[in-house]
Formats: sequence, C-alpha cells, structure tokens
Amino acid sequence: MDYLINKMEVNILKNKISYLFYYAAATSLFCVLLLLVLLTQDKKVIVTPPDIKQNFWVSDHAVSESYLTQMSDFFLTLALDKTPGNAKYQTQSLLKYVDPNLFNTLKQKMSAEDDRIIKENITTSFFPVKQRVWYKKMRVEVTGDFVSRIGDKVMPTQRISYFIQYSYRQGYLHITQFYHASST
Repeated sequence: MDYLINKMEVNILKNKISYLFYYAAATSLFCVLLLLVLLTQDKKVIVTPPDIKQNFWVSDHAVSESYLTQMSDFFLTLALDKTPGNAKYQTQSLLKYVDPNLFNTLKQKMSAEDDRIIKENITTSFFPVKQRVWYKKMRVEVTGDFVSRIGDKVMPTQRISYFIQYSYRQGYLHITQFYHASST
C-alpha cells in the first residue's frame, strides 16, 4: 500500500514539475518575444529645448526636417559667430559633430582661421535669411549675410550660402561636408 501511495505521490510531483517547466518555458518565450518587439521598434522622441523654435523628432534611424534646419543654424553659429576670445572654443564645440572622415581636414582649416581671428582681432557674425533642405539627401543650404570686423574696421557684408551635408548613424548626427559659395 505504501508503495502505491509513494508511486501516486511521485506521479503527482512529476505532473507539478511538468506544469512548472511548461509555465517557465512559456514565460521565457514571452519575455524573449517582448524583448524583440522593444528592440526592433523605431521610437520617435519629441524634443523642444528652450532655445529651439520648433518641435522636432529624432528616432533610432532618422531625424525630422526641422531637426536638420535647427541643427544647421546651431552649427553655423559655432562656425561663424566668432571673436578672438571664443574662436577656439566654438571650433572645438563644432568638431564634436564632425564625421571622422572630415574631422582632420576641417580641424586644420578652422584652427588656421581661429589663429588669424586671434592675431588680427577679427569678429565675425552670420545672419541667416533663408534655408533650403533636401531632406532625403540630408543636405541643408543656409544663405545669409556674413559680417566681419577687423579691429575697428567694419568690412563689407557678404551674402554667402553655406552647405552642410549630414549622415545619421547609430543615433548620432554627423557633418560629412561643410562648405560655402558666395552669392554676391
């Protein structure tokens, strides 16, 4: 009799262990599926910093058009609004966003400009007047008035178009090209 009771208890325990095993396997499978869904989702984050005028979004794989235009304004401020006191800081801040393939070339060019700004006591400013965006190509053209002063002498205003080409990889916006063409 004890043998039959023990055998029944063993069968009951086997059934309970089987149910627990299936429950654990189902729970693990559910967790894996949930993790896959979360990792493959393309999330958009709405960002509105205080000094930005429009909402824009940034996702894992893309950015909005307004993000490109506002970042272009920011980058042009770093590149073109300079004094002898802030030139090197502005350049270092801008270089954080430059693609590694362009980094050394742009660093050398901008460092030489910064040395000239300091040596000749130059102050520069850029006032944007219009923008064109090629969203799918991640390219922005900003046209504006470039004003400079050498010492106490104000130089003639120049209308210049700046072109910025971007790449967006792994959640980071990089400048891949940065150049200008005089309009007048």
